[in-house]
Amino acid sequence: MRIITADQINARAPYPVIEVAENAFAFITNEGVRYSIGFMEDSNLGISDIYHFYITNIDNQKTQHDPLLSETVFVALEEFFNSSNRSMLYLCDMHDNRQAVRNRLFVYWFANHAKHNLLTLITREFEYQKDVYYTGLILRNDNPQYSDIINTFNGFLNNLPNEFPNSKE
Repeated sequence: MRIITADQINARAPYPVIEVAENAFAFITNEGVRYSIGFMEDSNLGISDIYHFYITNIDNQKTQHDPLLSETVFVALEEFFNSSNRSMLYLCDMHDNRQAVRNRLFVYWFANHAKHNLLTLITREFEYQKDVYYTGLILRNDNPQYSDIINTFNGFLNNLPNEFPNSKE
């Protein structure tokens, strides 16, 4: 099901995006770095209208600080949250052990771009087999299931199997 289009993002984003699949987009920064962003429906929590968000540096190219990158990402997120019933999850990639840095960057972007009177961000970390994972939930403050979604998210993480003993709020 299509939840967002390239036209919606391109109406306000500094970097033009192209749709590469349903709810998946790509763009190139002024430095030539290629990114993909997108939303995939999630069924793990048993909540309707919840999606995983991803952002990928396609070529794993080193980047400089680029405010237009975060602005493009948050235009996509604002369009995603045009429906009050949608919620979003993210899990920071850990392929290079920089997941904590990614989480801090996303929290920083959220602090600088999100409409805090509209959205709430809840971040969590947990350990599994000596690796630390960072995850987050974003939802609208007027979501009719606001409390239930937060409780389900926290409950899911708190009740992970025994091999996740160090889940922290």
